[in-house]
Amino acid sequence: MNTLLPPDRDEENLKKIKTKVDLDKAKRKELAENEIYFDNVDKVGPDYIRQVEDAKVKLDKRIHYDILTAFQAKRQFNSYYNMMLAEYGQRLLRRINWPQGWKFDCIHTMEKQLIRIYGRQYKGERGVLVILKSPESKVFIRGIKSVYMEMMDIHAIEVLAEQAENTLDQWKGILLDKSVKKTASGIILPS
Repeated sequence: MNTLLPPDRDEENLKKIKTKVDLDKAKRKELAENEIYFDNVDKVGPDYIRQVEDAKVKLDKRIHYDILTAFQAKRQFNSYYNMMLAEYGQRLLRRINWPQGWKFDCIHTMEKQLIRIYGRQYKGERGVLVILKSPESKVFIRGIKSVYMEMMDIHAIEVLAEQAENTLDQWKGILLDKSVKKTASGIILPS
């Protein structure tokens, strides 16, 4: 798969695992790393935990910076920019634990382009759509119109992915208990 975005930590680790032997080696390595981590926590204490967490935050910031830089480089080419946003949305959707039968996709759309989604036709705007299809063939579509401000568009894609996960949780019946009282606008009232 040819990707426009730099890989994130999870994708790099998944590329290395190809067989059950590789998976076994990866698990053994993870257990050894955890053992070393806990030994160091016992020896050094909270300073070691802070140091490890700071290193994780630093790595996540670097990955986020790389993604932001890639978006900035492609902003002048609108279609590439929207393709990258859709790819980022697809990456976020793949992280969700989808039950059997669910289909999901994140696609970029062009202005005045006709889009066919599960048999229905829509007129497109320049932006990104998240499309979910439940096992009962219910289709859920949410989208954004790109504003070409990287931080805002990336945040909007992250919100779409969170909304997709909320849709799945609501379908599973674990989002909110039926006894919870809400206003018409969705604000949860205390009991």
